[in-house]
Amino acid sequence: MSVVAPTTLDELKCVFATRSVDPDGDPVTYDIAWTVDGAPATFTGNIVPATATAKGQTWACTFTPSDGALAGPSGTASVVIQNSPPVMQPPNIYPEILSSVSSARCMLGIIQDPDGDPMTYSYEWTRNGMVLNYTDRTLPASETTRGDQLRCTVTASDGQNSVSATSGARLVSNTAPFVQGRIYPTAPNAFDDLTCAIEYEMDPDGDSITHTFLWSTSSNVTVAGPTLPAGYTVEGSSWQCKVTSSDGIASTYGIVNTRIRAPVTCNEIKLHNPAATDGIYVIEPNLSAYLSGVSVFCDMTTDGGGWTLVAQGGDGSCSTMTQVNSISDATPCSYLSFQNTRHIAAHSTEVRLSVTGPGQLFGDWTGCETGVCESRSTNVEAIEAFDEPYGNWHNGALFDAWDWSTTCAPTKSTGWPNMYEACGNAVGVHWVTDSKHSFYGTPLLDRRSATWLR
Repeated sequence: MSVVAPTTLDELKCVFATRSVDPDGDPVTYDIAWTVDGAPATFTGNIVPATATAKGQTWACTFTPSDGALAGPSGTASVVIQNSPPVMQPPNIYPEILSSVSSARCMLGIIQDPDGDPMTYSYEWTRNGMVLNYTDRTLPASETTRGDQLRCTVTASDGQNSVSATSGARLVSNTAPFVQGRIYPTAPNAFDDLTCAIEYEMDPDGDSITHTFLWSTSSNVTVAGPTLPAGYTVEGSSWQCKVTSSDGIASTYGIVNTRIRAPVTCNEIKLHNPAATDGIYVIEPNLSAYLSGVSVFCDMTTDGGGWTLVAQGGDGSCSTMTQVNSISDATPCSYLSFQNTRHIAAHSTEVRLSVTGPGQLFGDWTGCETGVCESRSTNVEAIEAFDEPYGNWHNGALFDAWDWSTTCAPTKSTGWPNMYEACGNAVGVHWVTDSKHSFYGTPLLDRRSATWLR
C-alpha cells in the first residue's frame, strides 16, 4: 500500500513491491482484487477513493500475475483505516469592541471531524502573554483592564486525537463613564432657580470624570452651566438638562426633564412676589399631576395676604351650592371640588372664615366689624378636616381660636362644603351652608360668607 496508516482523508493505492518475472519471457498481466473487512469490494483498479473508507475498516488488495495461459502466485497487502483528527479554524474573541465591563467570549471557528466523531473542547486564556487560571469559554469582565491583550486557545478532541488553534489578539478598550442626573427642585415653579445635579456617576476604568451641563427648551433657548436662573422659566414651559461626562477619552450623556408648574397656593405666589395684589391667579395644587391648573381668587391684602378662596355662600338666595372648576370673588354660591380643596389644604396651615357687612356683595370683605366678621384657626385638626370628603371631619377635636364660636362643642355634619355645625343646629358655626352664614346664633340672611386657606 502507498500509505501505511491511512485515514478517511487518504485514498488507498495498491502498488508493486516487486514485479513478477515469467520464466518463458511471456508478458505478464495482473488481476487486482479488493476486500474490506474480508468481504469482496467492487473496485477493480489499484486505487480506492478516500470517500469509500471508514475508520476501523481493514482493506486488502491482492495482485495475481498471469502470462495468459497460467496464473502465478498471488501477493496481498492490507491496511487498517486509522482515526482522523478534527479539523478546525482559529477561534475569535467577541465582542469585537471589548471593554472592561464586558465579558470576553471565545467563539469557535469552523470545525469538523472527518469521521463524524463527537468532540469535546477545552479553553485556555492568556492576558498579555500570561496564561490565566480560567478554562471556561467566557472570561469575566473582572479579569480585564483597559489596554490588556487577550487571546484564547481552543483544543478540540474526538477522544483519540486532538488539535488546537489560537485566536488573534483582542484589545480591551476604554469604557466611557456612566452618569445619571436629576433636576432640583423636583416640582419647580417659575420663581425657582433650577439645579442640574449629578445623582450617580461611575467610570469602570477608574478615570476621573469631568462634566458639562446644557439646558434647553422647545423654543430653542439654551443655557450652559449646572444652574438655570428663574428668569429663564415661565409657567407651563418644559426644560431639559443634558449632562455630558468625559473621562478624557470618551464621553456619554444623560438627559433629565422637568416642567415649570404654577404655584401651589396663593401663599406661594405672595412669598415669592410680595408686591402681588388681589386678583385671579392660576395655581397647581396637585403636584402629582401636571396640567392640573385651577383658576382661583387670591386675597393678597388681609393679614399679609396669600389667602386662597375655596368656597363662598351664605347669601339668602343660595338655595344650592355649585361645585366649580375655577372660582373668583364674584362667583356666588360656589365651591371648589373636594379634590382641589384637599390639595390646597395639604399646602396650608391656616383656615379663615369671612362674612361681609350687611348688604355687601361677594368679594367686598370691608366694612364689617373688626373681630366679628373674621375668624381663623391654625389648629392642625382644622386643616386635616379637608382630608376626607364626608364623615367625622374634626375627629372629635375642638377647633380653637374661633372668635365667633358658641360655647358648645362643634358636631360633625355631612361633608364638604357643609363641613360641620355647632351644637347640631342650623344657626351655629358653619364653614359654608347652602343658604346662609351665621355666628353667635343669629342668622344673617343678607350677608355673604367665604372660606379661605393659607
